[in-house]
Amino acid sequence: MTFLQGAAKAPVTVSARDVHRIDAYRLQILISAERQWQIDGTEFQITDMSPEFSAGLERLGLSPDHFDKEAQ
Repeated sequence: MTFLQGAAKAPVTVSARDVHRIDAYRLQILISAERQWQIDGTEFQITDMSPEFSAGLERLGLSPDHFDKEAQ
């Protein structure tokens, strides 16, 4: 995702409010970005997760609150 490449080493917030479906490819991008930002010590968060986004996480094998820092 171009916007993630442009935001390297800067805090990132991604809204998942309008996500109606998440597939394995896009989830892999988000997980990779999350890990890279953790390595860099920079904030990376996904907010406003739609029910479909949370259900997609679960369908793909992750906890629905995987990206929810408050739930962890």
